[in-house]
Amino acid sequence: MAKLIIELKKDANAELILNYLFKNTDLQVNYNFNMVAIVNRRPKQLGILEILDAFIAHQKDVILRRTRFDLNKAKENSEKFLDEFMSNISDEIEKTVKIEKDTILVNIDGQEVGMLIGYRGETLYALQTLITSIANKGVESRVILRLDIENYKEKREKTLENLALRTAQTVMRTGRTITLEPMQAYERKIIHSFLQENPKVETRSIGQEPRRRIVISKK
Repeated sequence: MAKLIIELKKDANAELILNYLFKNTDLQVNYNFNMVAIVNRRPKQLGILEILDAFIAHQKDVILRRTRFDLNKAKENSEKFLDEFMSNISDEIEKTVKIEKDTILVNIDGQEVGMLIGYRGETLYALQTLITSIANKGVESRVILRLDIENYKEKREKTLENLALRTAQTVMRTGRTITLEPMQAYERKIIHSFLQENPKVETRSIGQEPRRRIVISKK
């Protein structure tokens, strides 16, 4: 970057020279502008703080509209897939697909759906991953989808909480460290959350997916 250095004589008027440079060069540029923004579909003259508030409100509205569009698109994609998928299994299967906050909730009920759950929910989680991938086709921001079949997750959550309670009691009584069987990340989270307030035991996860396990030990 080039620099221009001006050396002045001792008796030179520095302020006069500086004013001259301001006036006749780009050392200082003055310009006028109108602080106008579109607010509620109407042009409005605003101050700097009001413009910032209007900009933030506009950005929030854009994000909200985009999220709503993505959710509706993902819901449509998942419903289309499920209709075709379930028709090939049984006519007695019913589904509900709804949007709750920023998540799509899918629930399947009916005859012959037990095979869609699988051992310890393995088939259910695989199907959830598949439907999530299909739901997000043509969607700008990734949408979260939760699948449940015949309220399996609710039942499984109660089972896991009972398991966590019994195991914690054993650890506290014997002082032994107990390692549970491999679980899905969702199931491990249930146990971690259930025992996090227990002042006498602690939990941690070890291993690699899909064989990752929870270890419960005495504090």
